[in-house]
Amino acid sequence: MTARTATFLKERRCHYRHISRIYALCRSGEWSLKLDRLLDGGKANLKYGLVDERGQPRQNVEGTFSDERDLIVTEFRSDLLMTFIHECLHILHGDSFEPEADADEEAWVLEQEAIIKRHLSPVQGKRLLQHMVRILK
Repeated sequence: MTARTATFLKERRCHYRHISRIYALCRSGEWSLKLDRLLDGGKANLKYGLVDERGQPRQNVEGTFSDERDLIVTEFRSDLLMTFIHECLHILHGDSFEPEADADEEAWVLEQEAIIKRHLSPVQGKRLLQHMVRILK
């Protein structure tokens, strides 16, 4: 087996593990999805706590989630599917990191998101979209 094949198979296993956990998160009935305006940094960003160090609304945010409300919020004008996957990865694996390791967590989530994007099939994309519609508020 070549190194490239081994890497592909390792990524594929990782992909299936993440996708199955995202399906389970959607089926759990605990989380809901809301579409809102986040990119322009308006009142919605303040409502969801998306502020910079000066307390101003953050710009160019495509998604967030709230543990207290069990709510995933995505920018409705962005790539809904990949933003949803990104936020789900944060929910599922955020506790794996130290409290101060936000940059490490974000880098890991982006890496895993890229793996999912490479291996996502049309059937899996359709199934995820169906789950998203089911939990949409």
